[in-house]
Amino acid sequence: MPLFDCHPLHGRAPPAPDPGLQIARRQGLDLSPVDARDPTALRWLCACLWPQDRERRQRFDQAAAIVARQAWPLAQADDGVAAIERWLDAVQADEAGRRLQPVVFDSWVLTYFGVDDLAAHVACLLARSHPHGRWVHWVG
Repeated sequence: MPLFDCHPLHGRAPPAPDPGLQIARRQGLDLSPVDARDPTALRWLCACLWPQDRERRQRFDQAAAIVARQAWPLAQADDGVAAIERWLDAVQADEAGRRLQPVVFDSWVLTYFGVDDLAAHVACLLARSHPHGRWVHWVG
């Protein structure tokens, strides 16, 4: 299980990790999704890497190979904040009735958010977390 340094928001400490954590479903969301099975798209993404950064290139190649083998759903959205809100509202339980704990992973996308969109994104994650008896795990 990967471990990350956590920085609780607004004094809310995250719960202890569940050793039985399993990924129930995935949903990719991007304003301009890239098909990892498209060699032209991969060459373009690779061109965005610094040429001398061999470690990053190795991680890129490994990640691209994993994504190309999987059939994870990927959706295009013009409004990322609204799309994440809808997704979080829809994540309730799996087919076995187990309550799901959503994980939102956003990396570089936050640099593209304006001040208002970033504030709305953070407010969305906080509002849909602890008050509903569950946590939204945010990895950014």
